[in-house]
Amino acid sequence: DVERKASTGKHVAVIGGGPAGVSAAYYLGMLGHDVTLFEKEETLGGAMLWGIPKYRLPKDTMVEELMARLTEAGVKLKTGTAVNDLSALMDEGYDASFIAIGTEKPNSMRCEGEENEGVIDFVEFLTAVNVRNESPELGNSVAVIGGGNSAMDAARTARRLGVDEVTVYYRRTEEEMPASLHEIHGAMMEGINFDFLSTQMIIK
Repeated sequence: DVERKASTGKHVAVIGGGPAGVSAAYYLGMLGHDVTLFEKEETLGGAMLWGIPKYRLPKDTMVEELMARLTEAGVKLKTGTAVNDLSALMDEGYDASFIAIGTEKPNSMRCEGEENEGVIDFVEFLTAVNVRNESPELGNSVAVIGGGNSAMDAARTARRLGVDEVTVYYRRTEEEMPASLHEIHGAMMEGINFDFLSTQMIIK
């Protein structure tokens, strides 16, 4: 068994309760530092919480595991607490801080029609389904633009919500898709369509 080292007397603030923040808090705590983890949301997990579909990562299991590791490392947890002034936080007596605030906004496509009704970014979509337990009205046909794992998650989630036709549009070939082969083939087995070498698309 791995045991926590003796206290170093050092205090560390970790800002962000996603994968990076939780990992840093755990290892710093196991090294004997006094760690406080700040997370602005009420639930830990960050991208693991909103981004990984529930069929792949049950959220109750995820939270239980995260809490167990933080307890093991003696980490103090402050959820629902946003840090807006790093200088003020450091003045509270912390010797160091680790900033792990992640990426909350997706990249813009920078194309005409991106702001139209019916266009939704994957962060908002997956958050609605995975965190708020909502079932957004998607209609009978959904186009997913992109070829990474997030695109596969969005496409497979839409299919599970009952959308009849889901098509993934990707600008390069299947071999060049950054998504894992397991996810691509899983999507294909679920009846999701793929349109490769799609460099032009009109969002109506």
